[in-house]
Amino acid sequence: MNFTFDWLGGDNYRRLRDTDDFEFYLTNYGRLNKLAEIYKLNDYDEDFRIILANIIIKGLDNKETIERYLKGIKNRAENQNEISVEDFMEREVKFLMESKPFMLSNLNHIVIPFFSNSLNYIYLNEPEKLLSYPYDRLNEDPSSACYDFLDQLGYEIYDSSFTSLIKIKSDTKSCAFYHPDFETIYIINDQGRLDFKIMLFDKYIKHPNHHHILRRINEVVEAFYNLDRNKFIDCLRKNGFISRRMHHALYRRLSIRMIKKTKIYRKGKEADEIL
Repeated sequence: MNFTFDWLGGDNYRRLRDTDDFEFYLTNYGRLNKLAEIYKLNDYDEDFRIILANIIIKGLDNKETIERYLKGIKNRAENQNEISVEDFMEREVKFLMESKPFMLSNLNHIVIPFFSNSLNYIYLNEPEKLLSYPYDRLNEDPSSACYDFLDQLGYEIYDSSFTSLIKIKSDTKSCAFYHPDFETIYIINDQGRLDFKIMLFDKYIKHPNHHHILRRINEVVEAFYNLDRNKFIDCLRKNGFISRRMHHALYRRLSIRMIKKTKIYRKGKEADEIL
């Protein structure tokens, strides 16, 4: 159904600029430095780049919060000519992180998504190690310890307090999420990458209806997962997510596409060559 999503993509900027996620992104993006390159953020459309960048930025916030706390404890201990391990007890850091973004992955508590499970464990349970080599180097340059957290955590990272996304439906290979401010459905695969995005309320809809929107979105997502292209298009129209004009345009494009596939098939070629 890729052709449908091409038409339901388009310019999302008008919906982005007045959102909290966009403001947070603009304010903090410069802090990413090497991390932006490591995770190739510029390869994504702006809206998904904001979602992914904000996950990393919030993880960076958590990391720096713990490090600042430990540095303060260390300075006080040095001024008093003593270092007490009790000052670094697990409960102190965990209390500090109670209101911060996190996720659970196979019972592992993740507060810094771009670090491994073992490093997250150290930050939360053995924070005194962060004051000694080699962990003290992470304070200045975390990039050396970064790994492919999307591949490891999959779409679960998006179903956490690191994002504003709302989970709609999942199967073994992907999960559908809705961003209420971006007014977009995202289909994210089990490797944490974006497969499709479905922008709701095309430019011909002047007064979008948000009443019972999650129930209506669920109908659309069900049609998507049933691989029923016609029902999917009709569901978008029925629930007020696309205009009559877009509905007709999608069906017209579907008809033209089928005609082209038939012609190519008659010439002895594979129908999918035109896709």
